[in-house]
Formats: sequence, structure tokens, C-alpha cells
Amino acid sequence: MIPAFALSNMRAIETANLDLPDVEIQRSSTTQDAYGNALEVFTTISTSSAGLGKPSQRDLAIYADRIGELDAWLVRFAYGTDLQRNDQVVFPAPNAQTMRVQAVLTPRSYQVVVTGLVTAVR
Repeated sequence: MIPAFALSNMRAIETANLDLPDVEIQRSSTTQDAYGNALEVFTTISTSSAGLGKPSQRDLAIYADRIGELDAWLVRFAYGTDLQRNDQVVFPAPNAQTMRVQAVLTPRSYQVVVTGLVTAVR
């Protein structure tokens, strides 16, 4: 077992290394337009720093049915961040981009960050 203080220190170090500020996490809800058609509407639920990296070949193989040929990335947030499948992650300028969470990756051991497998929204 890892002592609580050591795990807390690891989480603090990882959070300090998140180098992309002001990244929004948005969650969808469904509403209807004037004609009764369902519309997906996204609302920002939090804004925080994040880190971005490429997924491993193992991650790509496991989630191939969800991501297909889409350009996939791993996005990391501080431990305790509320992140769910189908959330949107919006990166501000100058790298403005919106990505969709395809999966939240849960480690088999101790979690120090929240990691999502995301694909670009086009």
C-alpha cells in the first residue's frame, strides 16, 4: 500500500505538470428545437488545466470500435475531475480545438490523474 501522504504528493506533482490552462469540460443534455427535433446542447461544467499526449497502441486497440480512424489523444486532468464518456473537452486559442471523450481510462492501481481517450470533433 502507498501511504496517503505519498499518493497526495504524486497527485500534486502530476497536477503541477498539466501545461494547458483554461481547458473546458462540457456535458451534453438534450432539448428540442421549434420543430420538435432533438438537439444536443453542451454546457461547461468545469474549467481547469490539462495535459495532452498520444495514446499507446494498446489503448488504440482496446477502443478501436469507438475511435475507428479518428485522430485520438489522451487528455489528463487533476485527480478528482468529473469526466465522463461523451463529454466535450474544449481547448482555448491558440490551439483551439474541441474533442469528444470516448472513454475514461481507469488504472488498475492507484489513480493520480483522470485520463480520457478523446477524438477530435469535426
